[in-house]
Amino acid sequence: MAAGELLFTDANKITIIDDCIVQVQCKYVQSKDDRYLLPGGDANASIEEENGETVAGLDVVLNQGLNETAIFNGDKKMYENYLRDYCRLLVKKWKELGWTEAEVDRSKDMARKAHHVFLKKFDDLKFDDLGFFHHGHSPFESTVAALDCSEDNPVLLFFKVGLLKEEA
Repeated sequence: MAAGELLFTDANKITIIDDCIVQVQCKYVQSKDDRYLLPGGDANASIEEENGETVAGLDVVLNQGLNETAIFNGDKKMYENYLRDYCRLLVKKWKELGWTEAEVDRSKDMARKAHHVFLKKFDDLKFDDLGFFHHGHSPFESTVAALDCSEDNPVLLFFKVGLLKEEA
């Protein structure tokens, strides 16, 4: 939200956790010349027929042009510092958008809840097993999503208060 970037679409399964974390299910795909080959297809046959570079990765990351960042270097404290700064940036943005103090306060409470839920979710997981992705700008000026590959299906996790729904 802070930078107005498109981070994901409703083409992927989206789950809301505790009304504060948006979980977006990802799929591993291969891409050749901006053409995505979904898992289960005969990717090798298509790739061998054409020249050019093949890119493999997560659909959401490739489709939205997200960039991986190593700014936290597995350091949970650095991530918590980022969250504090990010929340300040959100409050500034909300005020620029003309939100009332009550709306800002409610959103700040949800940000605190998301921080707590997120850190609780990863108590049993080593923090350096997570990947972090952002869109375009400096990660300190944008939403940073956490990638969790600990389950069968990888998911990107976003703080709900940092997202604005794009109207069609």
